[in-house]
Amino acid sequence: AYTVYLRRPEDIMGRRLFDERLYSFCIQDDRLWMGTFKGLMYYDIPADRISDVQFSVPGNGRIEALQSVGHDVLLLGTSNQGLFFVKDGRVLKNVGVTDGLFDPDCKEIDAFAGGWVVRHPIGLSMIDVHTREIRTLSQWNNIPVSSINSISISGDSILLSTTGGLFIESLKNMFRQRNEIRRVELLRISGREGQLFPQDLQLPYTENKLKIEFAMPEYDQPEMIVYQWRINKGIWNNAATNILDLADLSSGDYLLEIRGRAPGYRWSAITGLSFSVETPFWRSPVFFVLLVFVLVLSLSFAQQFRYRRQLQSEREKASLQYQLINYEQRALNAMMNPHFVFNAMGSIQYLLNKGDVEEANNYLVKFSRLIRKSLEALQKEYCVLEDEIERLTLYLQMEKMRLEGRLHVHIEVDKNLDAEKLSIPGMILQTYVENAVVHGIDPLKKETHIRLLFRAEGDRLLVSISDNGPGFNTDNTEKRSRRFGLSATEKRLALLSKITGKPHRVSILSPADEDGGTLVRLEFPLQQVEL
Repeated sequence: AYTVYLRRPEDIMGRRLFDERLYSFCIQDDRLWMGTFKGLMYYDIPADRISDVQFSVPGNGRIEALQSVGHDVLLLGTSNQGLFFVKDGRVLKNVGVTDGLFDPDCKEIDAFAGGWVVRHPIGLSMIDVHTREIRTLSQWNNIPVSSINSISISGDSILLSTTGGLFIESLKNMFRQRNEIRRVELLRISGREGQLFPQDLQLPYTENKLKIEFAMPEYDQPEMIVYQWRINKGIWNNAATNILDLADLSSGDYLLEIRGRAPGYRWSAITGLSFSVETPFWRSPVFFVLLVFVLVLSLSFAQQFRYRRQLQSEREKASLQYQLINYEQRALNAMMNPHFVFNAMGSIQYLLNKGDVEEANNYLVKFSRLIRKSLEALQKEYCVLEDEIERLTLYLQMEKMRLEGRLHVHIEVDKNLDAEKLSIPGMILQTYVENAVVHGIDPLKKETHIRLLFRAEGDRLLVSISDNGPGFNTDNTEKRSRRFGLSATEKRLALLSKITGKPHRVSILSPADEDGGTLVRLEFPLQQVEL
């Protein structure tokens, strides 16, 4: 058990608790908060201890007023930064002139049921916590706020201590906002060459400067009117004076908007001014297009001249080599089609011999779609990876029908691959998948599996095709060529490597593991689809 002894007030009577200058103070629970020369500090009454500085006003400002908000929040009125809501030395919110406060110099704060009233040197601000509005006032009943020495709020009324006596008024009546119907008037518009008129503000690019003088109808205190301006619906900017200088304007169309507000009034209606700055020819789109055209034409002529000189000496050699490669590739593509058609016809014949006419019809529909897609692929050297995967999926569905569900297929595409934008040599993968099904799996009577994996590694596309078939002797190249018909495909890959200068490789591992099977790995360069 612990016994805590609190100091009694009479124990500190007549003592000096703090020996530096104070600007404000308030009591919150068992702490006496002080706005000192150093900043916000507190005196812990039970512990008889002065704390370190909890908060300092930016810009060497003073804490002119302190108000307790609940048990743990303080409202600070400063001499240069407006209001601060502070908790445990941390700023929760800063309310300044840009938020609607009359002035950043806050001399006094008093609270009422719905918020606070702040006294400034020449104005009052009322913060309504329910509506989140800040209303301001510079005079009341012809009494300027600058003559008010102090304020005190009691219920819904406010007492004003002025040089002319003590006054009382309802808060609601005192801070009633009046609609401002007057507008900002444009007094004078000047450019580099002299005075301009609103109806004739088409500025040449050499005279891209405007000076605008404006004002609102006079009030009792015209110097208290504040102005804001913005261009092309941007953010509102505070105007230091009623003269606005716009210099170094870039080419284009502009809409300048100005509004004003007198103390105790809302913002006035917006006054707009439209003007434009001409675009010099050397910055116009036409000039840019012409410049690009001339540069491209010049580069094209230079490139053509260089290309023709190089081509002249190598024309015959390059022509013969191209014809040889072209004929060889066409021959290789033609060699693949009979092998695929033979396998497909065998599957259809198998279903018809079983008497499964409906299944044979379904197979024929898929077969016709696959033939069409294969013929389309043969017309081009490269095809879209997504189309190649679709063809493989269609083919494996046909084979699964033929194998009566014994075939299980898993196709996985790396999420980092965009199959719609990558290309791959046409009909390359079809050859290995066909051989995996026909020669690797068909002899088995157990559940069979084929797995296709597409992934990216650096600048390469890696494809693996695996099955759980019986495998084969990879050293017997003659048997491998006869059973799988892979020699033509390997020649095609070698030819593609020769043409492009990029690796197109294939490797076959059989058996793939202790349980047998075959694993085919293919490597292609990652390349985008040519539109």
